[in-house]
Amino acid sequence: DGGHADNTVRLAAGEIRGFTIRNGDSHAGGGVYAQGTALVAQNVVEHNVAWQQGAGVFAMDDALVQNNIVRSNGPSQSGSGISAIHRASVIGNLVENNASNDFSHDGGGIYVRENAIAQGNIVRANQSGSGGGISARLDAQVIENVVIDNIGLNRGGGISGHGASRVVRNWVEGNTALAEGNGGNEEGGGGIYAYGAEIIEGNVILDNHSIAPGGGLQMGFGGLATNNTVVDNRSDLGVGGVYVDNAIEEFWLLNNIVAFNGDRGILAGDPVFIDHNCVFGHDIANYSGFASPGPNDINEDPLLESDRVHITDLSPCRDAGDPAFDDPDGQDIDGDDRVINGRVDIGADEFDATCPADLDGDGNLDADDFFAYLDAFAAGDGSVCDIDEDGDCDAEDFFGYLDLFAAGC
Repeated sequence: DGGHADNTVRLAAGEIRGFTIRNGDSHAGGGVYAQGTALVAQNVVEHNVAWQQGAGVFAMDDALVQNNIVRSNGPSQSGSGISAIHRASVIGNLVENNASNDFSHDGGGIYVRENAIAQGNIVRANQSGSGGGISARLDAQVIENVVIDNIGLNRGGGISGHGASRVVRNWVEGNTALAEGNGGNEEGGGGIYAYGAEIIEGNVILDNHSIAPGGGLQMGFGGLATNNTVVDNRSDLGVGGVYVDNAIEEFWLLNNIVAFNGDRGILAGDPVFIDHNCVFGHDIANYSGFASPGPNDINEDPLLESDRVHITDLSPCRDAGDPAFDDPDGQDIDGDDRVINGRVDIGADEFDATCPADLDGDGNLDADDFFAYLDAFAAGDGSVCDIDEDGDCDAEDFFGYLDLFAAGC
């Protein structure tokens, strides 16, 4: 317990693990100030304050913040939950209910800057001015996080990115941007707000809301948005899908599903390059302003699964992405191969037509597959018989295989 006097914990090396860390009050790292090679792991960090950076945890250099519960911290100018700069890593944490009520503050849950990374975190119900869930600046990376139910008082309800940061394969759902800092006129991005050569790739942007344009995504000053699924977002000012503003640098929208986002799908205030997208199902217009259909855009129902993310076998988005597109990460939102059938699909999901019950891979479900499974089950061959992937072969796996076989998958 820091007694509201200074950092509760401060370390430059070694680790702190398994503690409850609370009631710190400092300029940075009210709960924990970590630098060098320090490890902050498996702690509960709560009820801390920092007036500059990282009310819960501040990490810099090569420090690692991993598998903690960081909750109910703040306020802080940058990172009411966690602030990480200069290569620090924030991995696998639960970050919730951290808040600042100042619209000029940044990163309610997590703030990453200057080559820092936030990966594999659950970030929910946080609040700040920009980036209610996560804020990324200056070559930071935001990868494979679940970002839900956060509030950006100004912009970027879920994620806010500035300055060549990468926002890749995140699930961004149910976030809100209130536009309080600009009279509700321009600041949007209920799901993601990105300015300045950002890469927005492979994200699910679902059921977000903004007062200003860009209920799902707002971008400007150059960048690339590719293979995102932007569905069922809303804006009070009529651009529920994607709003591109100040595209004075080269800007690309490629291989995205933009569907069912209220009034408008894509609105661009300046010319942008648009191609190989599926844009469909908007009440007023799929394209507005300087946005117009690319030569290979599809204006058909994407035929999504009931989760509104995964494409079905009949989807026009299958094998319809840019044939020249090369994804260096090579994965979709589920961690499956990004290209399965020789050409990338449109959207965050790559359709996988393989059948786990077809054990000999001949494209048919028959007696050969069934008896092959019986042989593997009798031999305890976990690489084949462990259907539920829990580490053993038991009755649940056997009946699980029977269900797959009966369903004809």
